Amino acid sequence: MEAAKEAVREAEKALDAAKEDEANFEMKVGQLKAAWEEAKAVLDDLESKLKTCSEELSALSKQRTKLIEKAEAAEIEGKKLSVKITKFHSEQAKAEKFLKHMISKYAWIETEKEAFGVAGGDYDFEETNPSEMSTHLKDLQAEQTSLVSLSHRTSSRTICHLHV
Repeated sequence: MEAAKEAVREAEKALDAAKEDEANFEMKVGQLKAAWEEAKAVLDDLESKLKTCSEELSALSKQRTKLIEKAEAAEIEGKKLSVKITKFHSEQAKAEKFLKHMISKYAWIETEKEAFGVAGGDYDFEETNPSEMSTHLKDLQAEQTSLVSLSHRTSSRTICHLHV
């Protein structure tokens, strides 16, 4: 019986040691679980920040693309304006050259230039539209050509009848 008592005592010691080990393991499990939960919370927070940063980065990327497109459009528009300005300067130089030529060819322009653009005057370009006048002149010239041609045909017929 003594052996049985000894075996019970040994078993109780082993049980107490196992319970102590179990308590230690449970404490370690609790500590590890707390550390895991803390790490998971930190990870969740970092993932949330990462998602926010990713969304901001995407929005900034879209905004950057739009700004690049606007800059390219502005650059193209600037080039177009530059071409227009160059063309304007070229046309201005041609007009100035033509004006000098006209003034040297027609002396009356120099003496009459003060009357140009005066309301109600002979050279009132608002009242008399030069492009309309030019069209009217061309119409009159065409009519004159037609009449001259008709006159020549009529004259030819008359001459032919006289010879017959």
